[in-house]
Amino acid sequence: MIFTVTLNPSIDYFLKFDKTVLDDVNRINESRFVAAGKGINCSKMLDVLEIPSETVYFAGGRTGDFINESLKPYQYLTAHPIAIEGLTRINVKVYGSVDYAFNPTGPLIEEKRKQELLDYLGKLNSKDVVIISGSLPRGVDREYVKIMCRLISERDAKSVLDVPNFKVKDFEGLDVYLIKPNEDELKYMVDEENISEDNYKDYLKKIRGAGVRNILLSMGKHGALYCGDHGIYHVDTPKVTLVKSIGAGDSMLGTFVATILRTNDIENSLRLASAASTSMVCCDGMPSADMISEMTKRIAVTRIE
Repeated sequence: MIFTVTLNPSIDYFLKFDKTVLDDVNRINESRFVAAGKGINCSKMLDVLEIPSETVYFAGGRTGDFINESLKPYQYLTAHPIAIEGLTRINVKVYGSVDYAFNPTGPLIEEKRKQELLDYLGKLNSKDVVIISGSLPRGVDREYVKIMCRLISERDAKSVLDVPNFKVKDFEGLDVYLIKPNEDELKYMVDEENISEDNYKDYLKKIRGAGVRNILLSMGKHGALYCGDHGIYHVDTPKVTLVKSIGAGDSMLGTFVATILRTNDIENSLRLASAASTSMVCCDGMPSADMISEMTKRIAVTRIE
């Protein structure tokens, strides 16, 4: 089973403008509330692909209730909320000619709720993979995430990380199946600003040596770079009309993990993951499975090493 863990979920309040004007009233063309958070986004994409997953998240107050209700209609997604005392945050996402995101810190997570999540992960087995992704709320730090990873390993399951502010040294002693940084996160991770496509693979190899088996580096319009058990591959994506950038990385991550574990076919997994990500930026909501399938025909995957 694929489990996604969202430590700091949100309601995303989407506002669409033709253009924004400073110091004046901005008229909204479209608006909607969406249950979100990076792990939840992963599970929603898996639902599109008819792949079952269980999404685990902290939820509190009326905003938490909204997320719980919003996830009920999904056929292949099982929601497992952990109730907290605080109020689940609301993020504001403005998109149109330019994208803006306004994300609050999130509620304080009590120790008993953190322990409840650890107890839940204690039920894992060797057939499970856990995707831990998104920002960390108050009361949750990198050390807690490391505890989660160790627990997952003890259960002989696989851990996947897409969380901010991890350094290379943080992976030492862990057995992480996959991480998915973007370019800025990679630079922070290796504490080096002067890196580029010319030497990315050297730094990815360094991270692998610290305790990460596979790395999927997302590079926006420049595609993606994979370095791991199957070699090193570059994924080239087609030029498309950008509707929004939100959720693209989550779509790539969830799709890649599900596909590589099911098929062990690296090229097909990278192609489908990139197609899901690219399709995500082409539409207002979630893309259809047919749209993703058509997009795979436009994705080029090349082995480098």
